[in-house]
Amino acid sequence: MSTKLVSPSPYMVTAVSLLELAEQVSTAAASISQHLRSKSLNEPNFSPTSQGLPKDPEIENAKKSLLVASKALTVLATDPLTHLREVFFGLNESSALKVAVEWKVAHILSTAGTPMHISELAKKAGADEYRLLTAMRLLANSYVFAEVRPGVFAHNFSSIHLTDRSTECFISYCMEVVYFASEGYSESMRKHGSSTKPNEAAFNVGLNTDKPFWEWIHGNPDLCERFNECMKPMGASSYARLRTVFPWRSLGDALLIDIGGGNGHITFRIAQEAPDLKVMIQDKEQPIAEAKQLCPDSLKPRFSYRVHDFFETQPVVADVYFMRMVLHFLTDENCVKLLKSIIPAMKPGARILVAESVFPTPGLLPNPQHKYVISQNWNMVTLLNAKERTFDEFAEIFYAADKRFKLRQWGESGGAPSSEILEATLPDTSFVESKL
Repeated sequence: MSTKLVSPSPYMVTAVSLLELAEQVSTAAASISQHLRSKSLNEPNFSPTSQGLPKDPEIENAKKSLLVASKALTVLATDPLTHLREVFFGLNESSALKVAVEWKVAHILSTAGTPMHISELAKKAGADEYRLLTAMRLLANSYVFAEVRPGVFAHNFSSIHLTDRSTECFISYCMEVVYFASEGYSESMRKHGSSTKPNEAAFNVGLNTDKPFWEWIHGNPDLCERFNECMKPMGASSYARLRTVFPWRSLGDALLIDIGGGNGHITFRIAQEAPDLKVMIQDKEQPIAEAKQLCPDSLKPRFSYRVHDFFETQPVVADVYFMRMVLHFLTDENCVKLLKSIIPAMKPGARILVAESVFPTPGLLPNPQHKYVISQNWNMVTLLNAKERTFDEFAEIFYAADKRFKLRQWGESGGAPSSEILEATLPDTSFVESKL
C-alpha cells in the first residue's frame, strides 16, 4: 500500500492563543494579498460580481491557514454557550434559504446589485412583508444578501448564486428530503442500531417509508429531477480539481470503462483532456440514453455505451475501470461485491481509478475546508447507511476484494467534492478474455 505524500504546509496552524491565531491570520492574509497583486488580480469582496479567491495552488496553503485560524479566532471570541446556540440555530438559516428560494427573492432583486425596500420586495413576491423581512435579516446576518439600509436589501457575492436553478434545486431538495431524514437520525440509532440495510437508514425513519432511498426518489419524478439538477455544479467543481490531480493524458489510447457513469458529463471532459482516450459508459438504460444525446459530436467516435448492472461480472476487458461517486453510495459489503465483479476482466497492467472524497485526518483545529466531506458523510449515513471513507478504509475494502491490490492516492484528502483519485492495481493479473 502506498499513498502520495503531501508536503507539510508552512502555514499549518499550530497555535490556539488569541494573539498567535491573529498573527497567523495576518500572515496568511498578507501572503494571499501579495500574490493577488503580483498577478494583477482583485481581492474578493462582497459585491455580486466578486468571484472569490482564485483556485491557485500557490495560495492554497495560505488560504487553508486563513480559514482555520480565523474560524478558531471567531469561536474563541464568542461566549461558549452562545457558540452552541449558533450551531443549533443553523437550522433556522436553512429554513430561511428555503423561503428565499420558494418566494423567488433572488430573481426579484436586481442582479446588478440595485437595492430594494422590503415593502416592494414583498409586494412583488406576493409574501407577507414582516415574515419575509424576518427571513431576509436572518440571511443577511450570515452574509447571504445584504441589508444596505434598514429594511433595504440587495444581492451580494453569495446570494447572487440563488438565481442559478441548480442552487435552487439543491436547497429545495435538501429541505424536503435531507432535513426530514436528518430528523430521524437519533431515532434510527435506537430502532436499527448498526444496521447497514439501505431500507433501515435515518431516511426511512424521518420520511416514514420502507423503500430504500434510490427506489423512493425515482418514484418521485419532481424530486428526482431536482436531485439530478443539483448534482451538476458539484460535478463541475469536482472536475476542476480532478483534471489537475491525475495525469489523464498519460493514459494514451487506452480504453476506459466509466462504471456507473450516468450521463457522461465527467468522462466527456476527461476525454477532452486526454485526446487519444477511448471511453465506454456503463449504467442503466435511462442515463445511457441521456449520455448518447449529450455526447459532443467531436467525441462520438471515441465513445461507446453498454447497459450493465455493476454488481454483475464485468463483461469488458479494458485498461482502466473508472468510478466517480459510486462507492460512497454503497455499504462496505457492496463495495467489495462491486470490486470483485471487476477483477476477472482485469488484464495485466489494468487499473481501477476511483474518484471520491477521501475523509481527512482531523488536525489540531477543525478545518472549514473539510466541512463538505464531513457533512457529506452525514448525508450518506442518513440517506443510505453508506459513508465517506478514509484512505485506510478504502484500503480495507480493496483488500477484502483481493489482498493483492496495491493502492495509491492522488490529491490531498478533504478537497473539493469527489476530487481525490485512488489508483488500484493488481500485480500479475490473470483474466479471462471476453467479448464486447
